Amino acid sequence: MIELKDLRRKNFEPKNFWYSKTAEKNNISNVPPQSALVGLMKLADTLQFIRDKIDIPLIISSAYRSHQLNRLIKGSPNSAHLQGLAADILFLDKTPMQTCELILTTGVVFDQMLIEKDVLHFGLKIRDKDCRLEIANSYFDGKKWVKEIIKDKNI
Repeated sequence: MIELKDLRRKNFEPKNFWYSKTAEKNNISNVPPQSALVGLMKLADTLQFIRDKIDIPLIISSAYRSHQLNRLIKGSPNSAHLQGLAADILFLDKTPMQTCELILTTGVVFDQMLIEKDVLHFGLKIRDKDCRLEIANSYFDGKKWVKEIIKDKNI
């Protein structure tokens, strides 16, 4: 059985993958269930691989989200964050676009990199063969998330 402590990596603590100030402030439990830990293990391994390749600190602002937290922050109802397969990240002193460009140099397989205002949403799939390799600009228009695709494996 996977435990939260198993998320520890050279440059990341387990809490980096699930702690949320918003959840704490709103008295929401955001501790991932066992069902999300497989996804979080893959995410932790992938982010550590990226961090090793690009020798710049990588900041995780959000990874796993409970359904309650995801609704509160108006996350996509089918967000990969719910399965522990996504993180909102930035390299220290880099923009979301610069972070995306740096990750592309590593050759890592990804499902989505969504360039948002303040962060890069980095998403995975459990099976690499299911990944879309999608890069898009993304923003919330007040009602829903809008995605403007820049590139995917079909383009």
